[in-house]
Amino acid sequence: MMSTAMMSTAMTCTATGHPTTQASDGPAHSAPRRGQQQPATHLTRRGRFTVLLVAVALLLFAFVAWGPRGAATDAPGDPVPAHFVTVQPGETLWEIAARANPGSNVNTTVHDIADLNSLQDTGELEIGQQLAVPLY
Repeated sequence: MMSTAMMSTAMTCTATGHPTTQASDGPAHSAPRRGQQQPATHLTRRGRFTVLLVAVALLLFAFVAWGPRGAATDAPGDPVPAHFVTVQPGETLWEIAARANPGSNVNTTVHDIADLNSLQDTGELEIGQQLAVPLY
């Protein structure tokens, strides 16, 4: 005699549309037969947590690997020899850079002046503003 814990029941429809039941000896979740779809895979709570943990670790790694490169230290930086220029009405940083380092790449000089003065936006100068300009 078989135990009821091991027996499962499958319900099918006959050609007349009447349901019939069949008993099987196998487990309730047997492998699908040919032509049937496999059941969808579902992650357990532990599996979802593991996937989340791996995703966070990858994001953290990407941020560290390709993130900002600057680091603040207690060591003083190298002094840059410079002179100060007062911004006049209608004057642009491009013009100041061209006068400060004639015959060179003006774009590089603009970048140097912006770095030296910690300018976030090189197009926003104020009349009377004092700018440190490197000596070239």
